[in-house]
Amino acid sequence: MRNNYADFNLLAVSAGSKETALNTPQTLDTLLLVEKSNLLGWTPRREHNGDLLTGKEEPDSVLAMGGLSEGTLNFPKAEAQHFAFGYANALGSVATAAAGSAGKLHTITPVSGELPGLTAGQRLGADVVKQRFSSLFLDSLTASFQRDSFASLNLGLKGTGLVEENVTKETVSELDDASSLDVSTAVHGDDVDNIHGVTAVLVTGETVDVVVTSVSGTTINITSVGGAGVSITYYVLYVPTEPAWCTFPSRVIEPPLRVANMQVLLNASYDGSAITGGHDIASQLKGLEHTVTNGIEQIFSPGGTGEYADEMRRAAREQKLTVNKEFRDYLLQQHLRENAELVVYVLLAYEANGIEAGHTYQVELIFPKVGILAAPITVDGRVHAEAGDLQVLEDTTHGSVIAKVKNKVAAYAA
Repeated sequence: MRNNYADFNLLAVSAGSKETALNTPQTLDTLLLVEKSNLLGWTPRREHNGDLLTGKEEPDSVLAMGGLSEGTLNFPKAEAQHFAFGYANALGSVATAAAGSAGKLHTITPVSGELPGLTAGQRLGADVVKQRFSSLFLDSLTASFQRDSFASLNLGLKGTGLVEENVTKETVSELDDASSLDVSTAVHGDDVDNIHGVTAVLVTGETVDVVVTSVSGTTINITSVGGAGVSITYYVLYVPTEPAWCTFPSRVIEPPLRVANMQVLLNASYDGSAITGGHDIASQLKGLEHTVTNGIEQIFSPGGTGEYADEMRRAAREQKLTVNKEFRDYLLQQHLRENAELVVYVLLAYEANGIEAGHTYQVELIFPKVGILAAPITVDGRVHAEAGDLQVLEDTTHGSVIAKVKNKVAAYAA
């Protein structure tokens, strides 16, 4: 019996290397520790013909127009590697340098062109089905840092709809009194559970299920459906010998990052290499969120297959910062009154020397130019609070955001 418990799901991505071309799958290299409920999906594009003159009151057929892929990856206990993977694919440009002898520093900035595509694979249950999704793109990213919590990351994905599965359907012509069927490729592992179903279309036109008793290579032994030795059609849904992509990679082991180990500076200075000055609001912080929206459009162009999109295009990038803090001083309100433009700096680090002496797992977010749209003052329990709605702006010299992630992984979206 196939094991369909979600506890055994796996999800892997091509974190280290971007796809070389659209709808060209890349090697899966990293298993991700995502929320258990996260699933990648394929959404069919279907329409019925009810708007046409069929001579009937109701539709009489459904028209297939391919499909699209999508999904969400939630990291409730986010690690440095998750931020590196997310920001690399949400912003698009990555430069990696050594950080000590074992560490790597990934500096991630926005691209002006199109984003890199990635490949993802998932296993549902221990052995129900494996799927590979080509050309997924980061439609949205939300990094969240809430008081007394782990940092979290939410990634929204949109894809072309090119999906491969380890299950295939094969048509076999055989006699209606046959006790075995031969398929073109050996059944994976000679395992009966890898036969998802066999049906036979009898000479009467009736379709019946066929009982499978055992498997050996390409031979599937069945209980005869009975008949007079007439050739009929059988449909076999099974897992053939699996291709290489069905072997999932290992998980990179890193510690989750806690918001307790966080620094947030407002009105700092940034010269392109170092952050200086600024007012640290970490002790007042209740929560901070950074969102990136790419507005990915999935396009079916003339001349394509019609089964999946053959062009992916992003809209103009938009970024927001939301800062919820206790209202202990008037600094943010004064900046709002003056319509000031600020440098905002966020540092989230694991304990010192987590990688080696002088280097640890960490995430830095540098926003060279931020405007304040609103900062309403409220009452939260017994204290006053303020919620800063900040607009990330594009600085002429330093751009809109620089994400720096330090860990041991060699590369992202390279």
